[in-house]
Amino acid sequence: MTHRLRRLEETAAQVGDGEIDRRVPLDGSDDAFERLAMRFNAMLDRIGGLLTGVRDATDHIAHDLRTPLTRLRSRLEGLRMETLDEEQAIALDAAVGEVDQLLSSSNALLRLARVQSQPRVDDDPLVALDRIARDAIDLYEPIAVERGIRMDATSIGPVSVRGDADQLFQATANLLDNAIKYSPGDGAVGVVVQASMTEAIIVVSDEGEGIPVAERARVFDRYYRLERHRRSPGTGLGLSLVQAVVHRHGGQIHLDDHRPGLRVTVRLPLPGEAGVVDPVTDPP
Repeated sequence: MTHRLRRLEETAAQVGDGEIDRRVPLDGSDDAFERLAMRFNAMLDRIGGLLTGVRDATDHIAHDLRTPLTRLRSRLEGLRMETLDEEQAIALDAAVGEVDQLLSSSNALLRLARVQSQPRVDDDPLVALDRIARDAIDLYEPIAVERGIRMDATSIGPVSVRGDADQLFQATANLLDNAIKYSPGDGAVGVVVQASMTEAIIVVSDEGEGIPVAERARVFDRYYRLERHRRSPGTGLGLSLVQAVVHRHGGQIHLDDHRPGLRVTVRLPLPGEAGVVDPVTDPP
């Protein structure tokens, strides 16, 4: 009895962690436990269908809006080139900025939809996670230097995983972008890439205000932003995309206190001995 209840509990925990496609295994006994499992699976099927419907509708809207938004931006750019009035130029600059924000949201939604519609990465090639992290650091380090933020990348060790290099780069870049954006001017952003015996581990930490415990699960929702960040630039889709990439690669993402700041830990399964070049212990 305990074993069968545990299967239900484990499935509920996996679904709670975002693996909405998980279902309770059935054994054909047709007893009360299996009937409960069938009800539970039917409920999950219904929830999954509703989520898919909402997601598909949002993605279709994003796709349909991209072309008219691009045309609108081109027309605004043309008007800005023609106008000689400073007040009108300022208004047009603001309008172009708003359109750019909408285009950025549309593109992020479409990227998110592509990731979520793809199968797991079991047959994908090996990619060097440490190289991906260093490429992302090279991209963002000038921005950090300009703001007086120190980048600490001394704890990056060689490790490989199976997956999509572009998606893993995008996820790492999003984490760095958030860390730099919300760090104080004299703060530091740390990047760790290591391997345990079974997992590749990426840790990105900052020294900003962090995220309250009560809101950590919600920041992965589409468009959800903390109240204090609502007026800052951004789409509210960055962590949603990171979570989608991590889940597609069979991993998990966790948010913890860095004291001060936030520490984001991504754990990805290693493909076997070929994935570990130099195993080390888990980061603290």
